[in-house]
Amino acid sequence: MSHPSPFISINEINPNDQILDCRFQLSTDGANDGAGFQLYLEGHIPTAQYVHLNRQLSGPVATDTRGRHPGGRHPLPQIADWATTLEALGLTKNKRVVVYDQAAPMFAARAWWMLSQSGFHVVVLDGGFNAWRDAGEPIELGETASAPTSTPEKLNFEWNTLYAHDLQSLDAPLVDARAPERFAGLTEPLDPVAGHIEGAINRPFMDNFSNGKLREESELRADWGNLLTCDDVVHYCGSGVTACVNLLVVTHLGASHRLYNGSWSDWCSQLN
Repeated sequence: MSHPSPFISINEINPNDQILDCRFQLSTDGANDGAGFQLYLEGHIPTAQYVHLNRQLSGPVATDTRGRHPGGRHPLPQIADWATTLEALGLTKNKRVVVYDQAAPMFAARAWWMLSQSGFHVVVLDGGFNAWRDAGEPIELGETASAPTSTPEKLNFEWNTLYAHDLQSLDAPLVDARAPERFAGLTEPLDPVAGHIEGAINRPFMDNFSNGKLREESELRADWGNLLTCDDVVHYCGSGVTACVNLLVVTHLGASHRLYNGSWSDWCSQLN
């Protein structure tokens, strides 16, 4: 591979890394909102700090009179709010950031995308906490105290994401990262409308992994095929979270694609 991969193994973590635990459980009613943090308290990679999908990796959610979510269920935070989060975590650009999940990076990929957009050197731990634990590496209990940065990083950028009106005038391949049954509209556990954006193709994000770890590069290249040679591919999912997993994988394979963060939860809010 001629370019650096965004994935690392447990042997590549070093003492100077800034580490973020991104474990979470999606739900519509918030019943499992603290499940990821509880897992973190019960054991995490030493020095890791916890980041919460809803509270730190997302902004406020809008809800219309139909119970739909214009802007999506996980809108990106305002840059100023994101800067405050980074300051509170004590993250600096002069150190590498390692993000991880329980196994496959379902939520860590979202942190990877946001930190990459923000100019940080960020990598994802392949196999996540399970790989670390199964290798017999040391585990820390409780919460790691954060040390806010004395000189916060200045963020001067805009999120490189597309919006619904962009898609309506864009002639580009659309890739849906959701499970096949959600893509087909056979079930919809999170959004009030089932289905997918017309013309999209389905590439379930979990197909990139086997037993929680990234599949062989040759297999992934065969699966992704010609999409890897297209620079205008747009990825979406239910709310812009698991689409980042596919973006992470195609980046690993050397492609450069874009995100529609509002995803199906935003798109279906505009349907009659």
